[in-house]
Amino acid sequence: MVENYDTAREELKRADHLLYISLKYTRTTDVMKSVISRLINAFDFAILDSLNYLKNKKRVKTIFSNEMARAEDLKKKIRKFKSYLELYFLLRRIEKTKHTSKEEFRKHVTLITDFVEVDTPQLIEYFKKTKEFIMIVEEMVND
Repeated sequence: MVENYDTAREELKRADHLLYISLKYTRTTDVMKSVISRLINAFDFAILDSLNYLKNKKRVKTIFSNEMARAEDLKKKIRKFKSYLELYFLLRRIEKTKHTSKEEFRKHVTLITDFVEVDTPQLIEYFKKTKEFIMIVEEMVND
């Protein structure tokens, strides 16, 4: 279980660098998509860690191989994770859909999909919420 948590933290470090360094200098939606991808990876590892913990506690019998199914299962098992997992589902949806960009190479670069517009402050909020989820999972698993 610890290796999943460590991998999630490594993904957060990479996302942090992309968000605060790379995006600052390049200001492209490709970097924004990379940040989103890293956040999704961090969520995946934390979700897997949580389910392994629940399996050891005999609250879960099997762990699905599909990431979305694992997230749905965790959402049903632990209600306080609902808002975090809704963010996870949103990030996955953003990653999979076509996007356009606005103000690329400028201060207010925005990634636009047909259902949401993601700008830098919004991406920072996603990052903070993901980091919060990872910390909650660590506390739960280490108890």
